[in-house]
Formats: sequence, C-alpha cells, structure tokens
Amino acid sequence: LTGDSRIPQSQDRQQSPTNDNNHEVYKVTKDGVYKQEVTGVVEEVEEEELKEVTTEDLYKSNVDIFDLNDYQGSQEGAKNGDILLFLMPLRNAEHVLPMAFYNLMNLTYDHRLIDIAFLVSDCSPDDTTLETVFEYSVALQNGTLVDKLKHEEELKNSGNVRGTSDLYQSYMEPSYIESVKKAYSNPESHHPNYRTPFRSVTIFKKDFGQVIGQGFSDRHAV
Repeated sequence: LTGDSRIPQSQDRQQSPTNDNNHEVYKVTKDGVYKQEVTGVVEEVEEEELKEVTTEDLYKSNVDIFDLNDYQGSQEGAKNGDILLFLMPLRNAEHVLPMAFYNLMNLTYDHRLIDIAFLVSDCSPDDTTLETVFEYSVALQNGTLVDKLKHEEELKNSGNVRGTSDLYQSYMEPSYIESVKKAYSNPESHHPNYRTPFRSVTIFKKDFGQVIGQGFSDRHAV
C-alpha cells in the first residue's frame, strides 16, 4: 500500500481520458484510506499479429470465467467460515449512501466473513460520492459510523429542509416509512454485531465514459 492514512481529497482524483489501465484502487482500514499502486503492463503487438487475434483470444486474455457450480455453499456457511464478496456499483450516489451503509451494517451474516468492494464511476464533477464512500468506509471499519450517520440525520432534521433526495418518500405509504424507521431506530438490540468491522473494504474508481443521466426518465426512457 502506498500513501498515508488520510482520506484522499477531490484534487487527488482528477479525471483523465478513459483507458483500460486508467483506474484507481483504494484500501480502507479503521485508520484511513490508502491508495494502492496500480501497474498496467501493455505489450506491443505487431500489426500482422493483431490481424490474427480473434474474439476468442480476447476473451481468454481479458475475461476470467468462473463456473459457480464448482462452488457449493451451505446453510451453515457462517459456521464453516465461508467468505462472501459484496459488490456495489455507485454513480452520483452521495444522497443514498447513508441508507446503503445502514443496510450493510444490518447484514446479519458475520461481518468478519464479508469482503466489500465499491466501484465508483462516471460521477458528475460536483458529486462527492467517492469522498463520502471514503469517509463512511473508514467510520464503518472503526465502529463509529452509526454515531456519524445519526449526527448527520439530526443536523438535517434540525435544518427543517426537505430536499429532492427524499422526494420519493412522498409516494410511499406513511405506515411503510414508519416501519422502516422503527427497523433502523435501535438495530443493536437484535443485532449484537451491528458495529463489527467487515473483513475488508476496497474501493475502485474507474470512469467508462457513461453519459446517460441518473434521472428516472434517462434510465427508463420515459
């Protein structure tokens, strides 16, 4: 690991032209976020050799195939020490991250057997998804995220501001919203390992050149 234990700032992640080796990898610990050194080796290929490359060759060199039939789980996975990988793609997601991290902590499978990986890509210039994931992930791993999220929620409620990020709640049944609030009000009473750190947290940053917006009409062609 390279770098120090601080949380990288936005100037550390300026966007550059998209290519296969243009990505960033960050490892999270209870003390901070560390940027891993990424090396990409590109071999020169003669023009004649390039003509002979088939689609199958490209698959073999760039795609790893895993047959899940070769991996058998069981109802006793936690007792057997089976490790899970939880993947979460994120784009312009800063407003939904509090609920996302609440849901992660609510996982009752042993957190010490779960690896978490975030893929942050193609966010707007003024979006803070990556920085927020850095901040929340460190707090997640050092056991302070619950207090941090509650404090942020108190500040939001005290401001008495209803933003567009919670407009969707206007279309939900009040009884459902109330049941959700109760479920998250005191989770530690029925989930003793709620604050337990996860086995690992890794954050990948790569832009793919996506230009379609994140709005409902953009994503559903309405």
